Amino acid sequence: MKNLVVNADDFGWAEGVNRGIAEAHRNGIVTSTSLLANGAAFHSAVELARATPALGVGVHLNLSDGKPVCQAESVASVVNERGEFAGGPENLLLRLARRNLQLKDVELEWNSQIQKVVDAGIQPTHLDGHKHVQMLPGLFEITLRLAKRHGIGAVRVSHE
Repeated sequence: MKNLVVNADDFGWAEGVNRGIAEAHRNGIVTSTSLLANGAAFHSAVELARATPALGVGVHLNLSDGKPVCQAESVASVVNERGEFAGGPENLLLRLARRNLQLKDVELEWNSQIQKVVDAGIQPTHLDGHKHVQMLPGLFEITLRLAKRHGIGAVRVSHE
């Protein structure tokens, strides 16, 4: 038997995104979502997830937008001078190639993002990455390690 998973990313990004995902689950084909632990609407997404138990909720690992879950000083290589994530996948790939991105910082931040979701009472169904950053060299291994550590049984593999 085959299953179709229709996942909506960016749960927790904004109130309108949260409402749209919940509506697409109730009246459409969305079966799963990915929650941004550092999103501006994280808390309302958690409330919607609790009110919608049939909606699978994963963690949308982020290194591209917003502020980290950790204190910026503890993950200095993933943030800019304003303490915010310093760009998208292309920038991260360049920083990886130049060895300016510390993998220990990535693991600490992503572990904190997962833990924030778990602490909110959600057992994640899967891990994936905002802008597919989990697929970058060295970062996929971190994703797999964190999935195992937290007992998360699925990781999205992107083939674009």
